[in-house]
Amino acid sequence: MIQIPYKGDERIIRYKGMKNRRKKFLIIPKFQLPLIYFVSTLFLIFSLIALGLVYFNFHEMKLLGQEIGLANGHPFFEFVHNQQKLLTLSFATFIAFGLVGNFIFILYFSHRLAGPIYKLIQFLEDEDLKGQKIIFRKNDFLKPYEEKLNDLFKGQSSK
Repeated sequence: MIQIPYKGDERIIRYKGMKNRRKKFLIIPKFQLPLIYFVSTLFLIFSLIALGLVYFNFHEMKLLGQEIGLANGHPFFEFVHNQQKLLTLSFATFIAFGLVGNFIFILYFSHRLAGPIYKLIQFLEDEDLKGQKIIFRKNDFLKPYEEKLNDLFKGQSSK
């Protein structure tokens, strides 16, 4: 543990390795990986359902062309086939970019939750920090609860 000089009556505590910790891709892999897998799988399932609906609609259009008696070589079928290829390629591109964007988005937001949890666990495990305040980053999800946590720790340390 590295102690940074006093800021008013409070000591601001930083841990050894916190700077190097930022170089880690995942802070708490057991939490972040299942979250990334779950959200990415949902995105992929919904995208494939949408693609299936598009294929169903193109199949219906081909059946409609056959019902009205168009010959197999009719330009209508070529048009429908070309539109189906174009839309499939567009969907595949959307899914690929969507998965990458989804991964980055979930990784970013999971860091906003996993970082404070990691810091809180380190704070609770370190006996030298009894009576000290925990300080979260400005955009962390637990930032609104910082004062309540510090009040709780202050009450625990006085016992």
